[in-house]
Amino acid sequence: MTIMGIPSDRFLEDNVSMDQLSMPDFHELKMRVLDSATDREAISIIETFIKRRLYNHDTDIYLKPLQRVCQEIALHPDINMDRLSDIACMSERQLRRIFSENIGLSPKQMLRTRRFLHATHMIRSLHSPNFTDIVADLGYTDHSHLNKEFRYFAGMTPTQYMRHLLEIKESNFIKGYFAYHTE
Repeated sequence: MTIMGIPSDRFLEDNVSMDQLSMPDFHELKMRVLDSATDREAISIIETFIKRRLYNHDTDIYLKPLQRVCQEIALHPDINMDRLSDIACMSERQLRRIFSENIGLSPKQMLRTRRFLHATHMIRSLHSPNFTDIVADLGYTDHSHLNKEFRYFAGMTPTQYMRHLLEIKESNFIKGYFAYHTE
């Protein structure tokens, strides 16, 4: 309700164009996201937009707890639902309901997404395919859990993702090399 002026949960698992919402703020957001150079920048723009909308509606008694929950998810992708419920000072069921109504997705969905983003950043920084640290640092139960989540979001396993990144690096290197070393 807070972010769009209508219950966000009406859009759960539905693809709605920002233009259909007929709100000038959303048109500006869309343009900024489309103009962003990287996915990370686009995500940051969206998160800032949501936070600003939440902060501007301080009259809702649930907004401060939701802000704290969002901050904790951003800072600690390994956090669990019990801890988030404690931070929000509400039951897990109530947190899921209120979070979904105001944010448009469940806290679990936001956690999974944030955890996946952290995993991709960690994989990009690895030099060998040892994913034990990622599993431990991000709160995955085991390597199988990491694989399942990665497949859900990326359509490939972490190992396949790492190989894909290496192929892109090699391909760009080879293209760059030949661009400067051919007649």
